[in-house]
Amino acid sequence: KAGAIPPLVNFLESKEKYRQQCAVVALAILTRDSPANSKAAGSARAIDALMKHKDSPIPEARDEVAIIVRNIFMEDDDYRDQFVEKGGVSFFIKQFNEAAGDSEPEAQLDAILNLTDLLKDGAGEIKKDIVDQFMKAGVDVKLQGMEDTDDNELKEAIEDLRDMLGGKTLD
Repeated sequence: KAGAIPPLVNFLESKEKYRQQCAVVALAILTRDSPANSKAAGSARAIDALMKHKDSPIPEARDEVAIIVRNIFMEDDDYRDQFVEKGGVSFFIKQFNEAAGDSEPEAQLDAILNLTDLLKDGAGEIKKDIVDQFMKAGVDVKLQGMEDTDDNELKEAIEDLRDMLGGKTLD
């Protein structure tokens, strides 16, 4: 282990914006497709530091923060709970709302996958309290407006999320 993750998490707390931005990019790369690095980021308390960047004026930074926290909480339900406690549900709903108005299918897909992954715990059980929050925020209604797409992967993700919101479990 090289130990790069704890210093990067510390950079998220830096007063220097360029260090913060570099840390977000580096953590996104390191946690992508790496359960070990995602767990290391969780252990280094990255969720706390990342959530301070959820309202970044840079849309791409917000998207990367969302991907990083998703990578982390997918590895451990305790990290999912931390994320939810730190305002993660509203962060993902806000990201989804922004993407729903975007004509870019990739942004829409990422936002929907974030919501889908947040809904299921490590055992694959749907978190009813989070479903309730999504329903109150009108996620189901926005999904209906997104169904008219030629992107098959996006269509499937929309259908899966709507099924979960309706109480169906996915295999």
